[in-house]
Amino acid sequence: MSCFLNATVRDLIVDGDTLYALTVRAESGGFIGEVSSTQNMTDWTRLAVFHTPAVPNSLARLDGAFYVGLANRGYSPEKFSDFRRNRYEYADRDAGSIWQIVE
Repeated sequence: MSCFLNATVRDLIVDGDTLYALTVRAESGGFIGEVSSTQNMTDWTRLAVFHTPAVPNSLARLDGAFYVGLANRGYSPEKFSDFRRNRYEYADRDAGSIWQIVE
């Protein structure tokens, strides 16, 4: 799926016949989260793109809005990688918060 190139899928939810995916990629000074949807696993639609100071980690949907939970990565976005283990340098101040993303 080329729409997830250079991003990591962090969470999936199903609502009716639609699958939603939360992806993340590091960017200087924070992270870029995206929410995409599909009904056939082939055609994906990007619904939201947003910038966060901590890693977008979990996804929920309520009353037409998406809610994204932020997690601690403890190291700078420049060193972020889900593919290797890193030593924590600090705690993300916004980890544990929930952000509302309106579709």
